[in-house]
Amino acid sequence: RKKDKKRAKISPAKQKKIFISSIGVIVAASAFAVFTFSNYMISVAGYDRPENMKTLRSDFKTYVSDLIDYIIGQDNDGSLREGRLYQMGDRIIKNRRYLTVEAPLRTQTYLRGYIGTEYTGNSWETPKIEKWMEESYKSSGYYPQSLQGKALKELSNVNVFVESSAATVTISNLRRKKDYAYTTYVPYLSNDFTLSGDYMIEPNNKSTYSYNAFVDTGNLFMLNNSNMFDNREFSSVWKEYSVYAKEEYTKYPSGMAEINNAVDALKNGTGYGYEEKGPAQSSLEIADRIRAYLETNIEYSLTTPKMPEDSDFLNWLLTENKKGYSAHYATAMAIMLRMAGVPTRYVEGYLLTEEDFAKSTPLEGGYYSMDVT
Repeated sequence: RKKDKKRAKISPAKQKKIFISSIGVIVAASAFAVFTFSNYMISVAGYDRPENMKTLRSDFKTYVSDLIDYIIGQDNDGSLREGRLYQMGDRIIKNRRYLTVEAPLRTQTYLRGYIGTEYTGNSWETPKIEKWMEESYKSSGYYPQSLQGKALKELSNVNVFVESSAATVTISNLRRKKDYAYTTYVPYLSNDFTLSGDYMIEPNNKSTYSYNAFVDTGNLFMLNNSNMFDNREFSSVWKEYSVYAKEEYTKYPSGMAEINNAVDALKNGTGYGYEEKGPAQSSLEIADRIRAYLETNIEYSLTTPKMPEDSDFLNWLLTENKKGYSAHYATAMAIMLRMAGVPTRYVEGYLLTEEDFAKSTPLEGGYYSMDVT
């Protein structure tokens, strides 16, 4: 009788909850096993030396934390938003390894990943590329993502300074998102990548990939003064793409009159302290004025609410919320530059800093291995 009374205390609803929870644990455990082995998360061959056991443990911890985030639906693990502005909220910084980079880099370097081209009001999208543009790039081989790199590659045969800035960059992607490659700003891409239009760089489903790049940014100032513009094919594609960029990357939605007026005042020197300086003389000066405006009008904060539904992200940011972090500043900068007639895109990626270099591991030939968090 005592046992029956004890059993009766567990209601059918609670029994059902316990049953579902048990099934959930079994499914999670099964998912972990399948997720681990089917995707070759841990390759024994890759960790065949004792000194790599530390990396093994770190990678295993990364995979487990990814799986837990995936199961519980916690998407804000510090990863890139991929242009989804409507998901922006409090920024949680977890010092996780995302990439490992092997290169001779020793100066601050930005690795670009996701590229957004069309602003919809609540996100940055990458619409399907126009057919004529795709055919033009395929016929010439001068895709915009590799345009400068290919031209510099040809020039490096006769220019020792350009040749000395060339290096191989190897990226190991440790996270779930492997839809696009992370590249320095002037890569020379091989057939190991799939190029679409002028934004997506796909590493052909590879977690680790290498490409040649011109990493000495000081030499890139030689671009406009070099004889690579003597290459007719390069020059033709460059001009064609410049026209396209001017048309496509100055578009923005209507209904932002207040912000547009501010941009006009900054550009023309009719307000915000620029009356004596007058109109901006270059795109760089316009950008500098907008940057200063954003520093004054947006408070940097990792704690910020999500934008309200049916709102425009930029309007909400500059007129109501007035605080945010990287993606907020980047979106505001991009759209305000477009308003000023400067072609601009939205880019997410990772930054290699002096601190990262200090923690790097020396390799042969002047190369280093660096973890990117």
